[in-house]
Amino acid sequence: MNSNSISNISVGAFQGLASVTYMDFSDNLIPELFPFRNISLLSTLILDENIVTSIENNAFEGTNQLQKLSINTNKISVIDSFALKDLTKLRELKLSGNPLRNFSGLFLPDSINMTSL
Repeated sequence: MNSNSISNISVGAFQGLASVTYMDFSDNLIPELFPFRNISLLSTLILDENIVTSIENNAFEGTNQLQKLSINTNKISVIDSFALKDLTKLRELKLSGNPLRNFSGLFLPDSINMTSL
């Protein structure tokens, strides 16, 4: 679904797609992350080159199998303290090209074993 000028994804749009493990929505106009909640088997999510401005608390609730999260080249300036707390299997987090200003106090679970940031 990359490079399609997608600007709006309704919350719950992926309900019923429990077996999806890979999503690439790069090069769109997606402004928020909440539509990507509760995709229980999702292991890779690529959202490079969108217009996401923040990663809010519980943004990935119910997406606890996520191992690779790439949100390069967005407009992210803030990552809330508990935004990544449910991502206990996260191994790779890519945030380059964002104007990050505040991610102090960012909570990462003790079980997290990231190999790339």
